[in-house]
Amino acid sequence: MKNIICASVILLLAACSKYEDGPPLSLRSKTERISNNWIVSSAYRDETDGTFDFNAQFPDYLLSIGKDKQYTLSYQPVAAPAFSEKGTWKFSDDKKHVLFTDENGAVHDYAILRLKEHELWVLITDHNASTWEVHLVPKS
Repeated sequence: MKNIICASVILLLAACSKYEDGPPLSLRSKTERISNNWIVSSAYRDETDGTFDFNAQFPDYLLSIGKDKQYTLSYQPVAAPAFSEKGTWKFSDDKKHVLFTDENGAVHDYAILRLKEHELWVLITDHNASTWEVHLVPKS
């Protein structure tokens, strides 16, 4: 009987995963998992561009998300001036998105696909209406 109850609880938790790509269960809060200095490990535009080298086009990309609800984003585009922004962040009410509000009041919506201690996968729609799936890892 005890095994049936344990198996039921595990199946229930797996079915309740908040994010499409998991994890189904974590002992760390979402704020603890998202708070980090993130760099891009891979990026895919419109689900078809697996060969795009994001880090070659946007060197030194760094997204720092703090437990204090502050963030900074910086990178150096190729043949363009350095980019830097800062502001506040929060989860959407359903915790399926992270909303970044920059100093000018613009809100940038990142849909969360995966949120683990060492992985953050998000979907972002850019100003050209392209959808990016971006996989981030902690900066070592």
